[in-house]
Amino acid sequence: MIKTNGLDKKFYYNDLFYDYLFDFGKVSRFYSYDPSLMESYRERADELAGDFDHSLRSRLAGAVAAHNHRLGCSSEPLNNIEKLKKRDSVVLIGGQQPVLFGGPLFIYYKAVTIIGMAKHLEKELGLEVVPCFWNASDDSNTSQIDSISILTNKGLEHTGLGPLKEERFSDILLTQEKADEILGKLGEKLDPSDFKPKIIDFFGDCIKNAFQKRGMAVSDLFSSIMLKFFSGQGLVIIDPAIPGLKDMGWEVIRSDIENFKMFNSLVRKAGQKLEYSGYHSQINVVQDTLNFFFTFQGKRKSITYQNGSFRINSKELPREQLVQDFRKNISSICPNVMLRPLFQDTILPVLATVCGPGEVSYFAQLKEVYKSRGKRLPILYPRFSATLVEKKVKKILEKYRLDYSLLGSDFQKLEKIALKKFLDIDIDRIVSELEHDIMKRITDAEQEVCSDHMEAASSFDRIRRNLAKETGVLKSKLFSEYQKQNRHLKQGIDKVGLNLLPQGQLQERKISILSYIDKYDFKFVDMLEGCFVPFDYRHKFLEVVY
Repeated sequence: MIKTNGLDKKFYYNDLFYDYLFDFGKVSRFYSYDPSLMESYRERADELAGDFDHSLRSRLAGAVAAHNHRLGCSSEPLNNIEKLKKRDSVVLIGGQQPVLFGGPLFIYYKAVTIIGMAKHLEKELGLEVVPCFWNASDDSNTSQIDSISILTNKGLEHTGLGPLKEERFSDILLTQEKADEILGKLGEKLDPSDFKPKIIDFFGDCIKNAFQKRGMAVSDLFSSIMLKFFSGQGLVIIDPAIPGLKDMGWEVIRSDIENFKMFNSLVRKAGQKLEYSGYHSQINVVQDTLNFFFTFQGKRKSITYQNGSFRINSKELPREQLVQDFRKNISSICPNVMLRPLFQDTILPVLATVCGPGEVSYFAQLKEVYKSRGKRLPILYPRFSATLVEKKVKKILEKYRLDYSLLGSDFQKLEKIALKKFLDIDIDRIVSELEHDIMKRITDAEQEVCSDHMEAASSFDRIRRNLAKETGVLKSKLFSEYQKQNRHLKQGIDKVGLNLLPQGQLQERKISILSYIDKYDFKFVDMLEGCFVPFDYRHKFLEVVY
């Protein structure tokens, strides 16, 4: 069952992304298309028909087909790759840097969005829309790849590769021994279940498909995993490490060498406009630095400009020599966050890019860079966003009468909110009013008796003393029960937090999908695909009803 959240900003990461989703007019000046209008997609498709370099299509399809075939894809991606050769076909793409064992849930939500939206647009536009996933293997931030978090019966468990060199992911190679080791660690962390052996076999096959004679690149393992999950849906993997791919985008690299100062100035000015509008600048540029890295001895090196020459590894080169050297060693070049989208949109006929909050935000600084290259930003379609709610968690929420809207509040306040809702009583007030009412009856009775000159004051005093003692006992009893309920409530709220907001982060950013496949089998992924609704950008709470 799907329950949509309201518009609590906690679930939308930042103000710019929130306004992009729900008040596009406020941010439209930073973008080229409104993603909610079908007319945007028709207009973009028409532009691609006239502006895209269609001579790239056959080379692109051949290189991409060979790569996907090597990684063990089924026939569906290969059929989609054939569509790339057709002049009127377009691409719907999203991507992610490689992550161990496929990473957290949001990556799968992105893939589901790519597939679902491609199918929808294909019907609406009458065009062939190829779903593609960009494996950002040029990146080298290993802190984002070396571990995953699995939600188990014991709590949040972590497993990973261990420390890695800061090399680009396509250059980080694992031996068979290391692959067997990390697969064994995964098996140790997963809860025992009927589906655990299937998970181990699944990743064993992925490892086998990703291995080459030189070893297994961690980026190839990630591609193999995404293909095994989604190749039946026709998802095509695009990797900048595919031989020949960077050759197709050489003019983007050359353009940066010639115009990097202008590009950096445009990006910086766009960042200033964002800040003036009340948002944050997303891309911080260094004025005299090129927007790509050069890989040297496994390390990504920046290239700076000083006194009329370019400097790399303490070596100075004039512009002409730099162009020649990089043209010969194009595979060693890694576009940065500013240049990579432009590179992608030059070699692929991109109708729309499926983006998360960060991507939508940094694209806001690229509109003028694209314009300087005679291009427009692609349509930026927001990825699916959700929180999974299992039965055990739903029961806790129902017990304490908590609805999903409260989960966007300060989570530490949730226990107090729940306690007030659950108990719904004021112990001090109840006992005090009870004691007051009884005391009044005692006083009234004493006055009535004493009016007939009967001596009973000592007896009434004894009743008062006993009443005070008994109401004190009652209050202690109630408070004891209060504390007992509070302890149980705290345990319940902690369980809700662990499952829905682990370590204070949105579930989709932290928890591996394997946590749920281990309980519900691989059909769980099919369930996610069935939850995608085109143009519904609201955060979802997906109640798992298996």
